[in-house]
Amino acid sequence: MPERHGAHTVLTGLLDRSALYGVLAEAEALGLDLVDCEVVRVAPSITPSQCRPRDRERQEFDMSDTLDWNARTIAEFRANKGRVGGNFEGAPMVLVHHRGRKSGREYVNPMMYLPHDTEPDIIYVFATRAGAPTNPDWYHNLTAAGEGSVERGTETYKVTVRELTGAERDRIYAEQARRYPGFAEYERQTAGVRTIPVLELTRA
Repeated sequence: MPERHGAHTVLTGLLDRSALYGVLAEAEALGLDLVDCEVVRVAPSITPSQCRPRDRERQEFDMSDTLDWNARTIAEFRANKGRVGGNFEGAPMVLVHHRGRKSGREYVNPMMYLPHDTEPDIIYVFATRAGAPTNPDWYHNLTAAGEGSVERGTETYKVTVRELTGAERDRIYAEQARRYPGFAEYERQTAGVRTIPVLELTRA
């Protein structure tokens, strides 16, 4: 779990790769310095190889720890009408529901979003995966299905999914990077490897 220590946020347990890039991406986007407890790094330089658990016992503990943190974030969101404190305080947050393409299992991911300038039923989410070279699973699930659902504030509603391209995508991403500089760092990291997808989620 993230804990404040002076000017830094320290991870109190090693996280598996998907959890690191999924659950903590938005924390990094707020410009926080994350220090990995096994290999001290500034957050944007973390790679999967730097986050391997040293043994099975540690791995099992860390996975449980991560799931607990994720569950608490979701619980806090739901108990406070869509607001989350701590590292996420003041950030626009949404819970995105999506189903696994193969498993059919429903997943819920807390993430930051960018609201549309004039349309309250449209928001944008960003498949940064904290600057990793591959897209997150939730991106593949949402684009494959073309739909999902979100919890936003006190509402839960279905959404349609559209991936932005070209100048439209670049404009929306640039605005998010302007508001949260961590997103600019993610784009720098993925330059020449992948273009970070931007998804438009519209109330169905």
